[in-house]
This record gives sequence, C-alpha cells and structure tokens, in this order.
Amino acid sequence: MKGKKWLVITVVVGLFMFALGGYWALSSQNVSADVSCTSTTARVSVIGVAKQDVTPDRAVLTVNIVGEDKDANKAMEIMKDNAKYVIDIAKEYTEDKYITTTGLSLRQTGHWEKDKYIYDKFVASEVIKIDVPVDKVGELAGKITANRAENVRLSGISFYYTKADEVRKNLLEKAILDAKDNAIRLVKPLGAEHISLVSVSYGSYAPVDNGIRYATVEKGGSENVPISAGSQTISVHVSAVFEAGPVCTAIDK
Repeated sequence: MKGKKWLVITVVVGLFMFALGGYWALSSQNVSADVSCTSTTARVSVIGVAKQDVTPDRAVLTVNIVGEDKDANKAMEIMKDNAKYVIDIAKEYTEDKYITTTGLSLRQTGHWEKDKYIYDKFVASEVIKIDVPVDKVGELAGKITANRAENVRLSGISFYYTKADEVRKNLLEKAILDAKDNAIRLVKPLGAEHISLVSVSYGSYAPVDNGIRYATVEKGGSENVPISAGSQTISVHVSAVFEAGPVCTAIDK
C-alpha cells in the first residue's frame, strides 16, 4: 500500500515539474522576444544651427600710400607727405585710435636692357587703415583720392558689425534648441519617449565678408565713392549628444 502511495506522489511531482518546465520554457521565449534589444537607450549626435542677418555699421578703408623718385630720400618725403595728408583728413571722420599705419617699405624698380638690369627709381610705400562709420566711408574714400590718386590708392574696404558678440550670444540659445529639435525628430519615430543631454560644444560664429576690393581711383574722381555695405550673416553651430529612451523597435522577418 505504501509502495503505491509513493508511486502516486512521484507521478504527481513529476507531472508538476514537467508542467513547470514547460511554463518556464515558454516564459523564457517570451522574455527573450521582449528583451531582444541589447539596450533600451540610444545615443544620437546632432548639430544645431542659428543664423541672423545684420547690417554692418563700421567699415575699414585700406589705403596704399606711394612715393616715387630717382632719389630714395625724395621718394620717402613724397610718401610721408601723402600719408600725413590722408591721416589729417581721416581725423575729421574718426578717432586717432581707429587710424593705423603698417608695412613701411622702400624698394628700387627698373627694367632690363639687353642682359643688364637698369634701376630707374625708388618706390616708398606704406599702408594706412582707417576704421570709420559705414555712412562716412564713401565720402572719406572720395576725399582722400580726389587730387592725389597717383600717390593715394585704395586697395580694399571691409565691413563689420560692432554688436556681433551680442548677436552670437543670443544665437547660442537658438542653436541648442535647434539641436534638441533635431534630436527629437530623429528618435521620436523609433518610439523614444524622452531624451537627455549628454554633452554639447560649439564653434565660433562666422560673419560673411562682404568686403569690396578697389583698383586705383583716377585723379579728379568723384567726391563720394559709391559704396554699399550690404548685409552679413552671423552663424552659430553647436554639436550635441543626447541619450534617448526607451528605443527598442522590433524588426519583422
């Protein structure tokens, strides 16, 4: 009797363990299907950009002053006289701190005659840069070259905006928000429910150079050189890394 009882208990336990094993196997299959992704979060790298057009309010006029003569000292005197002429006029339009001189040089020029180089004259030169309000640069350019175009030559004009740093700081906030929006647009279709910022960095702003380059202005030219500063674009770029989750999308086979 006892033998039959133990046999029944053994059979019941065996059936229970068999059923439990089957349940565990099925459960394991379901779990493995649910957690088939190696991670429930993902990192996404994006770029955010913000731009703003500005109108330059300052101009830098670059002027080449030249003196030429067969005598080196005379060439230097001519150059210095014309440099003083330009600086005196520039002081009527801007402060001394906005007038700089650089690139003083003295060289000889000549020509080849058969197999021999013949020196003809000395050329003394200097570069003067004048920083003035945009609305004054045309008048200044015309005035300094009106009667001395042979010795006073415009070589270039560039423009800049004095409040560029303030604009850049305002654009930083817009750029990071743009990066955030780009990150959301990338991961939202994959089922992500939230993102968190991991890191962010940014480069410098880059205003577009709308500078105008000039050849020499003919003697007796216009009193006002027509100049348009146009516009410049200040741009800020940020690079950001976000962590998004949960991102676990099943792929149909």
